[in-house]
Amino acid sequence: MRLNGLLRDIHEAERRFWFIQQIQEIDETDDAVKARLQIQVGLFVQVFFSEQSGRFSLALIQGNQRIYGRDREFGTWHLHPYESPEHHDPVPEGMSPQPLFQFLAEVEQIIIENELI
Repeated sequence: MRLNGLLRDIHEAERRFWFIQQIQEIDETDDAVKARLQIQVGLFVQVFFSEQSGRFSLALIQGNQRIYGRDREFGTWHLHPYESPEHHDPVPEGMSPQPLFQFLAEVEQIIIENELI
């Protein structure tokens, strides 16, 4: 994943996913981005990616607390399951070539199944 590709995916996500209400880019540098994809007040997806370190964090946040997430650190993905977001479950298969879209599809399922909106 390259930074420019992720930035395109972030903006495409607003058009592709019905539950994304607004995109708030929080911070962008030459090699990193941190963005918030607002779902509703108090519920959003936070995205962080550093091209230099390769760190990629995707989190569904409710009330300032992660309720679901996926992270790539040191080249390996792990999952913070909805049922217990404090856990780090390894994900040996990794993520699709478009991890943001895969994550948002998972978030959509969580939102529907748990009636979050």
